[in-house]
Amino acid sequence: MAKNIPGLKRGWSYREGTAGSGGLGLYVDGLMVAEYENYNDQLMITYGKSLTGVPQGIYEESATQNYDIGTKRVVDDMVFHYCQAEADSGSTYKAIQPNRAVVTKHIPVTASAVTAASVGATTITATVSDVAANNYADGYIIQQNSPWTQNSKLRIKSNTTTVFTLKDPLVLAVGASDSLHFSKNMYKDVGMLETNATGKEYHSWAAVPLLGVTAEYYFWGQTWGPCCVQYGVGTPHRPGESPSERSFAFDYYGAAIYSSDLLAAGNAAGWVIPNTWGTWSMLMMLRLAP
Repeated sequence: MAKNIPGLKRGWSYREGTAGSGGLGLYVDGLMVAEYENYNDQLMITYGKSLTGVPQGIYEESATQNYDIGTKRVVDDMVFHYCQAEADSGSTYKAIQPNRAVVTKHIPVTASAVTAASVGATTITATVSDVAANNYADGYIIQQNSPWTQNSKLRIKSNTTTVFTLKDPLVLAVGASDSLHFSKNMYKDVGMLETNATGKEYHSWAAVPLLGVTAEYYFWGQTWGPCCVQYGVGTPHRPGESPSERSFAFDYYGAAIYSSDLLAAGNAAGWVIPNTWGTWSMLMMLRLAP
């Protein structure tokens, strides 16, 4: 049953008993855009809906995809995004990388692989390796126009093996001498570095899982708020071990490390929440994506 609530914009309504929640759903012109639930006496807002009608908690993994990859969920003061583990994820309680396998990272397209497209077009045709139907959906294309004076970021709606449909029309024409860089949704094919191999030590981090994740399963990865972050074996300085060592980053393997001890490039990830007078703590304020 729809509820007309004073102050809502025209076309907006709340309905009870949404699929997969039993709570309230926020609808805009008949399209549900968010679910509101009581989750263990905490307000939980999911910015999207269950694709299957099956709810999935933040401490659950699933072999079936129940939400769009990257869907945002807020539970009390914590933020999560819906992720899929890669085939060899190794992700257990440590931070995980977006698109960890080398072949799924940014892919430059040579001039001969790009089909010209005009301003206003909503598709780009290109030959890219490692492409399957919709495995770049909700990812990005970075367009660089020759002679490298203009660029544009494009969001991918869907894709075949050669045609990428965009969420918004082109604002720059695509020419045969342009460069396009393709990137999957950062929450797809996430995983953890197993060895500090040359060329793999510099990377970003997507989220921190709250459970051990099975390869290719779907789960909620935490990206913001109070979080328990695991330390690695042999960590030089655990965050908070000295009173001034309160900030942390992630090392090669996704373990928390005092930020100034980080030898390789990495993300500054947050700080220790409790006061620290020579006592380290695993309770961190995680700051990856709000």
